[in-house]
Amino acid sequence: MRNPNEEQKIGIEHDGNFLLQAGAGSGKTFVLIEHVVYKVKNFINDNKKLEEKKFEEGLKNYLSSVVIMTFTKKAVREIIERIKETFELKSQNEGELKKYWMMAKDNIQFLTVSTIHGFCFKIISRPYFTLIPVNIDILNEISFQRKIENLFNDWFLSIEKNRMSFSKNIYNSILVNSESIIKSLCSVYGSPELRVLWEKNDDLRISKRDFSNYFKELLKTCDLDDIFDGDFNLNVYSDYQEKKWFSFLREFEKIKSKGYPEDLKGIDQILNFLDENKGVRSPPKKLDFKLVNEIMVKIRKLRKLIFENYESYVSFFRAEKDGAFYEWKKILNDIFIYINGNYHRYKGYSYADMEYYCFKGLTTNDFIKKKVREEFDYFIFDEFQDTSR
Repeated sequence: MRNPNEEQKIGIEHDGNFLLQAGAGSGKTFVLIEHVVYKVKNFINDNKKLEEKKFEEGLKNYLSSVVIMTFTKKAVREIIERIKETFELKSQNEGELKKYWMMAKDNIQFLTVSTIHGFCFKIISRPYFTLIPVNIDILNEISFQRKIENLFNDWFLSIEKNRMSFSKNIYNSILVNSESIIKSLCSVYGSPELRVLWEKNDDLRISKRDFSNYFKELLKTCDLDDIFDGDFNLNVYSDYQEKKWFSFLREFEKIKSKGYPEDLKGIDQILNFLDENKGVRSPPKKLDFKLVNEIMVKIRKLRKLIFENYESYVSFFRAEKDGAFYEWKKILNDIFIYINGNYHRYKGYSYADMEYYCFKGLTTNDFIKKKVREEFDYFIFDEFQDTSR
């Protein structure tokens, strides 16, 4: 029987939360299995004085509270088999504890060892989980895409039936681009994270923070972000306060002190100022004011960037939601709301759906959260470094 080294022993005999990081082939799964054995051994030692029937009942409850999650069905089978083999060896070599280890081996089916999707399926199949119907069918990729396509077609029929008004161009665009829209919807519903984000996207207005962050990233991409975030110090050149370039930069400092523009008003303030002062020249080259010249060049580039994209900003912030941008955003939002509201009409759920509904149940339903906490007490993740959610 393999003996753990000192570092492995620390992981095996650790109680509470811990993360084990090690390279491939270093024995992480071995530590995981031995940790389970260690936990069961502690249970045996704490409860061996109970009469046999009560002990076995308690053992079943204890094993039922432990969850081991891994990433493949092959790994699931391997972990179960190795735990079973270890219990078997313990039952042959532990003397007076033999019968307890044999009971652990015989009741190993009460231990939850599964993939992440397998555990999600276990949760949503519980009687207390009411967010989706019981006895669900698992959809393959093609069936999942067909479900989304059917729901999109139902939405389209509903807008024609209810005579929802779209501009002719938008209506024709929906027809021409329906395949692309369906493909995008499959991406949204194929990712629990995206689906949750879309559910939060119920405000058609663009927030000030959204635009400010966008504008910051835009300037960063154009290598102009140091106009707002750089450490340029105009006071170093205070001897030239009478010069137009100094006055120009001083006034611009006041504008940029407000931070990145948050709305069209902020964009207008910058553009109007730069238009009014576009004739201001940089310091003469003989002064060798390299930093001043660089910032002046970048400010000119900023003006050009804003000027060339101004119509886009106007559309972005148009208060009346009759522009193409807002109309498309409203349509896509309506499609999403329709599909979400009618999702259960078509039978079958994808693996992404299982993750999504499990997440929703655990984060929005106190009763489901309470029942899961009562049922499962200890979680162990194999290959945790591969988790993305």
